[in-house]
Amino acid sequence: MSKKKSRRPSQPPRAQRSGGSTRERSTPGRSGAPSRASKAARRSPTARDKIPSWLPPVALIGLIIALALIVFVSRTANRAPIAPSSTAPAAVTGVPGAAPTSGATATTPASVATAAAPTATASQPTAASTEVQRQFDAPPPMTIDTSKQYTATIETAKGNIVLELYPKAAPQTVNNFVFLARNGFYNGLTFHRVEPGFVIQGGDPKGDGTGGPGYTLPAEIELPHVEGAVAMARLSDQVNPERRSSGSQFYITLAPAHQLDGAYTVFGQVVEGMDVVKAIAIGDTITDVTIQDQ
Repeated sequence: MSKKKSRRPSQPPRAQRSGGSTRERSTPGRSGAPSRASKAARRSPTARDKIPSWLPPVALIGLIIALALIVFVSRTANRAPIAPSSTAPAAVTGVPGAAPTSGATATTPASVATAAAPTATASQPTAASTEVQRQFDAPPPMTIDTSKQYTATIETAKGNIVLELYPKAAPQTVNNFVFLARNGFYNGLTFHRVEPGFVIQGGDPKGDGTGGPGYTLPAEIELPHVEGAVAMARLSDQVNPERRSSGSQFYITLAPAHQLDGAYTVFGQVVEGMDVVKAIAIGDTITDVTIQDQ
């Protein structure tokens, strides 16, 4: 019988040898021709290569501009409103069109050309003299008798200004003014702001519209702004919605300023020396303030 050849399962053909060596497949970690992935990686640019050379300098300039804007805005926010004009006595620095104060800027009355409203300054005042205390933790306790009549005489090189104070209409404000005057707070301070035809403003220990005694007073808004009205400066409504008055800065109107009515605390009236008031210039000094009561 003829032997049947056993069938073996088919096997893949062996790799042909050339030159006595067998070709090997490239495997990771072995030397040989680079894989397609590695070639692609070399050809594709990295993320760093894709960043334009001009971008870093532009980003730096943008950052510097942003920081400058932040500094500018923060400084602007800290400025007190100007008297009749950019900052009406807001805190005169509180006064109508108040001089700038370290707090916010006062709103300018629409009817006042560019005068700012009186505004008071938020920053802490520094004593103009080491002999007089000009910094306190709180308003003084009530010591005046509201049933009495109080007058204040402001002495200047140009003459005296006599004020009649109104303790019934503004008891806390008059009490504070009397306290400061009797303690020599105003002696040697200047009128730092003069708006012709509008107001003169003084009572700032710093002399630039940003000072005060370290506290504010509650609003006692009642009386109108007639010629010669004496009122307290304050910060603008934006930062001072309660319309609290500056602790020491006051202003005197040179003419009726009814656009300020209902916005600032009037606590007195000039009864003598209105000609002196109208002659006051920026920098004129308050020699002394004396108080009489009866």
